[in-house]
Amino acid sequence: MIRLSLREIAGPTSRGSAPVGPARGATSLEISLARHRAFREGYRYLLPAPVSWTMRRVIPVILSLALFGVAAQRPPSSGGNPRQVDKWRQPPRERSKIDDSEIIILKLQAENVIHGWLATSRPELLVRYKEGDFDVYIFTDMPANPELGTDDCTVRIRLDKQEAYTEHWSEATNHRSLFSPDPLDLVRRMAAAKVMVFEFTPFNASPQIITFDVHGLARHMDENFDDWRPKDK
Repeated sequence: MIRLSLREIAGPTSRGSAPVGPARGATSLEISLARHRAFREGYRYLLPAPVSWTMRRVIPVILSLALFGVAAQRPPSSGGNPRQVDKWRQPPRERSKIDDSEIIILKLQAENVIHGWLATSRPELLVRYKEGDFDVYIFTDMPANPELGTDDCTVRIRLDKQEAYTEHWSEATNHRSLFSPDPLDLVRRMAAAKVMVFEFTPFNASPQIITFDVHGLARHMDENFDDWRPKDK
C-alpha cells in the first residue's frame, strides 16, 4: 500500500517541519493519501506552528465528533418498502355514561381550510361508534346554508375518480357539524378509497370544497371492529 506524508510530497517549507503545500507534480491520489495520514496523526502537519500541544490533540477529536453527528442524522435504511403512515388519529377511548360501553372515535383533519361568513377553519372528519351506533360527521366550525323549510343541507361527495353524488346531511344543533344520513355505508366507501372530496355551502357564503386523505381507514376499522364490513351473500 502506498503511504505518503505531506513531508514526502511537499515542496520547500517556511517554518521547519510545517509544509507550505504539495510539491509540483503531485497527483491528487498522493495528496489525498497524505491528508488522510495527517488526519490520523492529529493534523500535526496541517496546523500552523503556534498552535499549542493541547489544541493539536483537541481539534481532531472535535472534528471526529462533528463527523459522527452528521452520520447520526442520516435516516436509517429501510431495507424495503416502509409501511405508509396514514393521517387518521384515535383519541383515548371513553365510556358512555348511559350504558358504560366504549366510545371509539377516529379523526382526520382536512387537507385545506375553508372560508365562510366571517369565519375560516380547517374541518375535521370524524367516525364515531357510540352506544351501538355509528356516526360520520364533519366538523366545519361554521353554520351551513340549510334547505328551505328543513334542517338538512345539500352536499356533494366524490371518492377518488368516481362520479360525484349528492346527499342531504343534517346539521348539528350547534350549527358547527354536518352528519351523514348513512354513516356505515359511507365508512365502507371511504375504506376502499384514498381521497374524499366534500362540497357544502356555508351560510351566506359561496360553496366550499374540502379534501380528506382517507387512506388507511380500513386498517383502523379492522383494529377496532369485527363486523363493520358488508357480509357476503
